[in-house]
Amino acid sequence: MPIKEPSTKPKMIDSHIAEEILSLIEIKGKSWIRRSIARLSDVYECRDGTWIVRGRRRMGDAEPIYIVQFDKNSKKFKCTCQQAYKPYAKTRKVCTHIGACLFYQLFF
Repeated sequence: MPIKEPSTKPKMIDSHIAEEILSLIEIKGKSWIRRSIARLSDVYECRDGTWIVRGRRRMGDAEPIYIVQFDKNSKKFKCTCQQAYKPYAKTRKVCTHIGACLFYQLFF
């Protein structure tokens, strides 16, 4: 896999994404931030508002890939790990897959 280098050019990001990151940093804590950032190399942007995040067994992932989508109408992120039939789906409001996509928007 190619190594991704963070962008050094200033970029415009959706204000909702910036607000989401700031609120989650306050709520989720350092562990969530570290785990989300650790996943940055696993994020692949497909198209505007859709990302694929490679699963990692050592981080507790059961699936090889997860799909994260941003719904512009509801302004919410959805991940395939949050599907109703999956264990702990109701307790996961914002997983580290979504966190990785949020940080990806900032850095790449």
